Amino acid sequence: MTTLNPVPEEPTIYSVSLISKALRDVVEGQFSGIRVKGEVTGLKRHTSGHIYFALKDTEAVMDAVCWRGTKQVDLLREGLEIIAYGKITTYPGRSKYQMIVTHFEPSGEGALLQLLLQLKEKLRQEGLFEERYKKKLPAFPKRIGLITSPTGAVLRDIMHRLRERYPCSVLIKPVLVQGDGAALQVTEAIRLMNALEDHLRPDVLIIARGGGSLEDLFAFNDENLVRAAFESRIPLISAIGHETDFTLLDFVADVRAPTPTAAAELATPVLTDIRFKVLDAYTRLNQAVQNILKHQTLKLERFEQILKDPLRYLFDKQQKLDDWGERLQFGIQHTFVQKRLQLGQVDVKPPRAMMDLATIKLTHSSAQLRQNFDNKISGLLEKVHYVGRSLENMSYKKTLSRGFCLAHTVKGDIIASLADVRYSTPFVLELVDGTVDVKAIPSLNQQKKLF
Repeated sequence: MTTLNPVPEEPTIYSVSLISKALRDVVEGQFSGIRVKGEVTGLKRHTSGHIYFALKDTEAVMDAVCWRGTKQVDLLREGLEIIAYGKITTYPGRSKYQMIVTHFEPSGEGALLQLLLQLKEKLRQEGLFEERYKKKLPAFPKRIGLITSPTGAVLRDIMHRLRERYPCSVLIKPVLVQGDGAALQVTEAIRLMNALEDHLRPDVLIIARGGGSLEDLFAFNDENLVRAAFESRIPLISAIGHETDFTLLDFVADVRAPTPTAAAELATPVLTDIRFKVLDAYTRLNQAVQNILKHQTLKLERFEQILKDPLRYLFDKQQKLDDWGERLQFGIQHTFVQKRLQLGQVDVKPPRAMMDLATIKLTHSSAQLRQNFDNKISGLLEKVHYVGRSLENMSYKKTLSRGFCLAHTVKGDIIASLADVRYSTPFVLELVDGTVDVKAIPSLNQQKKLF
């Protein structure tokens, strides 16, 4: 009997795609719905709207991605420490693993504050906090909408204050005011109140909760909640935390109350004050009516007297008319006399006489003006003649007539001394009746000095 050798089995050969898919299934199966804490680094915003970055700690780095439309994805910043929610998967195209982040939250108060300031600036630039969008609170609300936790002192304090001041209908919507889901519940509550029919819709909304840390109140910094408050048609009062606590809801609300109790006071008037004002108005109105009735009664009594004896009333009016007529006549006569006296004091002359007098005055003034002009001209001429004679007497021509002469250069410069003479250079001697050109010749002594 011959024994046959067994045929050896062929080794399994895997494709790259198969291995990549198997690895993805293993990784996603083990690391789905996890939380990872790390610092954002290498942040890149793609034109598609996706955001690629990495999460790092002191010892390792892991790639991560946020798809377009991820909640608050625009608030991711380089260096922000976050807690990311999502799953770990592989990327076959590069043989690496990465985390797909479905949502995140800042880690630590510093990161929360940084994220809060970034969101606040974004909403401020969009104009959500501008005063022109604030709505006025109704003076006398018929129904108040209250969005708060069903447990705790806040609800009791507000209800107690409303019963004291202004008992009215209160529509309560219980919500979470802290932790996961709180922001969503408050957002839906605002929209629900606004969607109610007119006879059920509140006249004013109060969103309230007690004090707490920045993390405790962070739900009221949610972007969707803030936008829902901005879009609310119902005037909204924010009463979150204590007076020193601030959230983004406070900035977008129509009125910010320092405490929940103060919110109840802002939303309602004081009923006792209203009653006092109504009573005071009633008293003043009653007094005014009494005064009118008294005045009308007096007029009625007077008319009754007239109606009893109408001829007497007529005679009284006729007598008063006669009295006014006499006064008017006397006034006219008195005025006429006064005007005649004033007119008699005015010296009225005929126009022809006034023209003759004016002609005489004009002729006299013209003659006097001519005389003054002639005298002025004569004086000026005499002065001119005197100045001319004086100038002539002082002229060097008079000196020349007495036998003197004036020496000057051809250019007209005066030769006042022998030092001004230039030998062999002609100069001019001016006499009384003309000029002569001369040239200086040095004497024998001067010639010796020259040589």
